[in-house]
Amino acid sequence: MTGATAVAHANIALVKYWGKRDAALMLPATSSVSLTLDAFLTTTTITLLDEGQPDQVELDGAPLTGLARTKVVRFLDLVRSQVPSERAGRGALVVSRNDVPTGAGLASSASAFAALAGAASRAYGLELDRRELSRLARRGSGSASRSVFGGFVRWNAGDLDDPARGDETSYAEPLPTAPDLDVAMAVVVLDAGPKRIGSREAMAHTVATSPYFPAWVEHTERDAAAATAAIAAGDLATLGEIAEASAMRMHATMLASYPAVRYLSAASLEVLDAVAALRADGVGAWATMDAGPNVKVLCAASDLAQVQAALAVRRGAGGSDRRVLAAWPGPGLRTEDLPGEDRPAGGPSGRGPSGRGRAVTRQVVASAPGKFFVVGEYAVVEAGYPGVLIGVERRVTLTLTETAEQGPIEQGRYVAAVRAVIGALATARGVTAAPYLMETSSALKDAATASTPARKYGLGSSGAVTVAAVRALDAWYGLGLTAAERLRAAILATLRVNPRASGGDVAASLLGGWVAYASPDRAWVAGRDADAPDAVAALVDEDWPGLEATALPAPSAFGLRIGWTGDPASTTDLVSAVRAVGVPTSFLTGSRDVVVDLRAAIDADDADAARDAVRRARVLLRGLGEHAGVAIETPELAALIEVAERHGLAAKSSGAGGGDCGIALGTLADEAGLAGDWAAAGVVPLALRVASPSQVVESVVGASTVTEENGDD
Repeated sequence: MTGATAVAHANIALVKYWGKRDAALMLPATSSVSLTLDAFLTTTTITLLDEGQPDQVELDGAPLTGLARTKVVRFLDLVRSQVPSERAGRGALVVSRNDVPTGAGLASSASAFAALAGAASRAYGLELDRRELSRLARRGSGSASRSVFGGFVRWNAGDLDDPARGDETSYAEPLPTAPDLDVAMAVVVLDAGPKRIGSREAMAHTVATSPYFPAWVEHTERDAAAATAAIAAGDLATLGEIAEASAMRMHATMLASYPAVRYLSAASLEVLDAVAALRADGVGAWATMDAGPNVKVLCAASDLAQVQAALAVRRGAGGSDRRVLAAWPGPGLRTEDLPGEDRPAGGPSGRGPSGRGRAVTRQVVASAPGKFFVVGEYAVVEAGYPGVLIGVERRVTLTLTETAEQGPIEQGRYVAAVRAVIGALATARGVTAAPYLMETSSALKDAATASTPARKYGLGSSGAVTVAAVRALDAWYGLGLTAAERLRAAILATLRVNPRASGGDVAASLLGGWVAYASPDRAWVAGRDADAPDAVAALVDEDWPGLEATALPAPSAFGLRIGWTGDPASTTDLVSAVRAVGVPTSFLTGSRDVVVDLRAAIDADDADAARDAVRRARVLLRGLGEHAGVAIETPELAALIEVAERHGLAAKSSGAGGGDCGIALGTLADEAGLAGDWAAAGVVPLALRVASPSQVVESVVGASTVTEENGDD
């Protein structure tokens, strides 16, 4: 029997999704933020039929007909169009069970299409990572993209100008959440029947006729950013205020369309009044509503019983009783093969087999940002010589999902090294954990499209995947490593793969933001490294000579712009060429002085001193290239620098040079002018912001725990 089962949970948008800019690709007009719940779920099983047999679709024990069936079949056709195997010609038996009232504004389409995406992709043999699953689910129902993940989730609107890039960049991702943000939701079910007007029709009508829609879009982007910050800070009051305001603005926008779209009922308004009364009595409770009359109330988990009781004792319009359900943060999408399914280990993406015969109950998602060198390249490879880097908001995401038995993990040398290091630490501490399936996805480079080739920017993929693997496996085993221990574990794994690595990319990916770094005495580390678990534990536990990784304050008087030359570089080749002739002592000491001066400029928020340090770093790198007979600063990088200097910025190559990217530092009055002049010189401006630290999200059935490492411990 060939097929798969998937379970997905409903999510409730706190910052609303309302309006599409591309109905065919299901691209939203704005980003949105949601909370996946444990209480409402869809279970979908897909069994592949013999070739030529038509699709059969069943929901809650009855055949699905009409438009609802057509939507499912179209989605299956989308999946089959991506399958290069004999399975592509086979129809499917789809059996779904909804523990969500269908069409009543309780996100039934979100869980339904997320489950359908998971089951269909697995049944038809597609090997998709979480980001790809999110994009696929989005094509069925926009909000389904968010149900692929547990806990707090952000669905990115994606590139607003290029439809092809929009499709690639519009996906959901888990949000970093303060560990003490312990939330729950009371769900007031006023009407579990189908809606008079469906969400898709209502959205299109609102976009076309509501004069408030442009203002809705503008406010919602700001709300999404503010909600993301509130979740990271653990600020429930601010998050609740944003959520309630977003819901009211969405309904106001609908009411302003013509004819008006109205989901609010008299019973809805009564519940909204009850929530306001709770707040007046000092109870933190905030209402949100989707496309339906039902009201969801966000509150602290400790207040849930009081909120639930207060809302249940009142009577709805017409005397009908209120049903008030309790919900907590829930897990992301889980999939498993049908019993007897013979799925080969690995597959196109090298992933091992999923567990069979039991439901997946645990998932850990870790992410780590890419990096750019600001100053200190080449010198930082030498022990004791420092550099300054930044983490940038392009991430590698690594997902561990519980499975019945441990299959092979084929994710490359760096992940293998991390598994060995963390496995040794777990053994030394007497810790065991369930087997897992591992998936990785990377946004450090842009995939090829029909009109553009793949783009590699030199953002440090090995460092980011190493940090993501350390964060994920630390959480999986429950080791509770400190930031310093994670850093040493990640650098140890890196040195086992590349004994000459500096580890600067690891530090930037772990800490995010602006980072001062100095590499350890690698000979000292190598002399103490051994396979024995106790030796690994001792090495990770002790201080390393020369190693420094310090989070620096974010400057406000100046910023960093990044341009891509379109010319990929080989760091290994350049570093090897320089090493072959030796790095002059004058370069090392000059680079150290530059780093010291830039750190002082950052601490003082002194733009002039920072520019001076960057210009001196450029001169040093050009001299090193001439000494080694290699082009660290290529003509393309020289053009990038010349344009930046005309705009009053100090610029240089970043990293090993030889191509890839350059950085420009300073205060810029004419952002559009720099971008235009760079483009005219063949340089692509990159809209990369300074990153938050590496993150990890853990989800289990009935709960979600999220921790964020900020580098302070």
